[in-house]
Amino acid sequence: MAEPESKSRKSLKQAFAIGKEIGKAMGTRAIGTYASSIAFFIFLSFVPIVILVAWVISRFGITAENMTAFFAELVPDVAYDLMASIVSDAYANTTGIVPFSLIILIWSASLAINSLIVALNAIYGVEEHRNGVWRFLAAVLYTLVLLAMLIIILFLIFHKKIMEGVSRGGTKG
Repeated sequence: MAEPESKSRKSLKQAFAIGKEIGKAMGTRAIGTYASSIAFFIFLSFVPIVILVAWVISRFGITAENMTAFFAELVPDVAYDLMASIVSDAYANTTGIVPFSLIILIWSASLAINSLIVALNAIYGVEEHRNGVWRFLAAVLYTLVLLAMLIIILFLIFHKKIMEGVSRGGTKG
C-alpha cells in the first residue's frame, strides 16, 4: 500500500510546479528581450545624467578634480577614464552640451519608460489600444514627471548647499 505524501513534500511539489510555470511564462512572453531593451535605454541615459549632474554641481563651486575624484570611488577602473572625460567636457563646454544632454536624457529615458510599458503590457497580457505615437508621448510625460520628482527630491536633500551657493551669488570657490 502506498504511503500518503507528507505536507512538506506536497508543498515542495507545488513550489516546483509554480517555478516551472513562471519559467514557461518568461520564455513565451520574451521577458529577457524586454529587460535588455529597458536596460539598454537606461544605460543610454547614463551619460547625459552624468553631464547634467556635473554641470549642476559645477554651479556650486565644486571643482572638476573633486568631481572626478568622487567618481573614481564609484565607477570601476575601466570606466574611470570615460567618466573623467565626460566630467571635464561638462565643466569646459557648458553652453552647447547641457541643452543637448537634456534632450538626449529625455529621449532615452522616455524610450526606457516606453519599453517598460510595452513589457508590462506583454507580461500581464494587456492589449494596448493606443498607437505607438500616443504611447511614446505618454512615456515622455511620465519621464518628465519622474525627472521633476527627482529634482524636487534632490533639492530637498541639498537645499542648504543650494541656498549657500545662491546667497554667495553663484561664485565659485
